[in-house]
Amino acid sequence: MKKVVSSAPSKLILVGEHAVVYGARALACPLNNRKECTATIETVEPGEGQLIVEDVIGCGRVTVDGVVFEEDPYFMPKAKLILHFLKKNKNRLNDKEAFFKFSSKRILKGTGGSAASAAALSLALHALLDIQPSLEELFRSVQVAEEIAHGGKASGIDAHTVLSDRPQAFFKQFKGSTSSIRFEDADLHLPEGTQLVIINTLEEGEEPESTGELVKRFAAHFHVDGSPNDLSDDTRQTIIAPFDRVTEAIQKELRRDGEAKALGRLLDENHELLRSTGVSGDRIEEAIALCKKNKALGAKLTGAGGRGGACFALVRNQDTETLVHALEEKRFEVSPAEFSSKGPTVERR
Repeated sequence: MKKVVSSAPSKLILVGEHAVVYGARALACPLNNRKECTATIETVEPGEGQLIVEDVIGCGRVTVDGVVFEEDPYFMPKAKLILHFLKKNKNRLNDKEAFFKFSSKRILKGTGGSAASAAALSLALHALLDIQPSLEELFRSVQVAEEIAHGGKASGIDAHTVLSDRPQAFFKQFKGSTSSIRFEDADLHLPEGTQLVIINTLEEGEEPESTGELVKRFAAHFHVDGSPNDLSDDTRQTIIAPFDRVTEAIQKELRRDGEAKALGRLLDENHELLRSTGVSGDRIEEAIALCKKNKALGAKLTGAGGRGGACFALVRNQDTETLVHALEEKRFEVSPAEFSSKGPTVERR
């Protein structure tokens, strides 16, 4: 019998949503709510080369030969990750090690849950076989799960951030008809005495708007038809200039001795830019208004936005409980968080 427990940070896009598609600078941070982002693997009796996987969001079976059955769409990202791992390490598995139970916890929407749970699972799988994976190996395995979870090519932003131990600055570089995303470690900190409150605005039974729908809405606001790669540098610069200006100001205040009130105002300003393009939603606006009535210093949407999207608020530590209570009274799912300084970690083996 063997038991492995691993964790990974979730993530939050602080600023740069949508505009990053056109070359704007964006900032993302890993979050320290790792109690929610855990994976547990426990070996049980030999099972003739089968993995039986049980997870809170779905269940299924995976054979060492690479056949997936009893498919559940919510389970499939993890199933594909497991198959990717087995393909690389089949000769390291015996019957006992190839038959185990896996469990994880549900992660708050809007915080890169699929990437965080995949990172924790991948690290646990490697730890089960006493393998020390490289960062690149972990990234590739998380991307396998992300491409299934998001129904196509994944940008790598979520995977890169949840595998990091510090905030990330990133932007899109254009070269002819192609583009790529460049990442840089960023020395960012919340102002002393503040934290973030992450808010999920999705109501029970509600279908969220897709990222694709919201990307189109943002483009339509700027009368853009076609791929960002096809636009001129001048056109892209016209779109991103107001966003980059606010992002630069926000980055300057993201330090321990930063001015919390000024940072809050800048987050509000960034949200107004996004709201004006039509990518906010009624529940996001309701949550942000509630935050402002309950001592939040500033608040904005995060990620794609839209119906069922997520937002966050900057709040002083002593005011967090009041804000959380006000939001939960209106049936918002809430999670206080701070920046994480620890990447994926094996907690127990």
